[in-house]
Order: sequence, then C-alpha cells, then structure tokens
Amino acid sequence: MNTKKPKRPILVWVVFLYYLVTIVPAAGGLLVVWHSAPFSAKARMAVESMTTLAWTLLGLTFALQLGGAVTLF
Repeated sequence: MNTKKPKRPILVWVVFLYYLVTIVPAAGGLLVVWHSAPFSAKARMAVESMTTLAWTLLGLTFALQLGGAVTLF
C-alpha cells in the first residue's frame, strides 16, 4: 500500500499564493478604513456612501476567497 501523500500540483500553489497576496493587503486596507484613517474628501465621501449591503458583500467576498485558498490544502 502506498501511504505517501501525493504532492500538490504547482497550479494549486500559484492560486494559493495569488489569493494570499491579494486578500491580505485588501483586508488590511479594509481595517484601515474601518478605523477611520485620514483620507481626502473624495475618498471619505466614497467610503461613507457605501451601503450596508456593499460592506457585507465585500466582507463576504474576502471570507470566501480566503476560505477557498485555504481549502486548496
């Protein structure tokens, strides 16, 4: 019997690293926004005009992408 675990294909690593590189900074930026970092007037107006649904979908998207990247392993 072969009890050795098969190696993950290189494409799995590429997708995982892509999501890791894109999600972590985006989530960090979202935390900065939530902690009321100083922005220009236009940027502040854009953030304040986002609805609850938009914030919910943004958070859900981050969670699903991170979850998808983790489940590759």
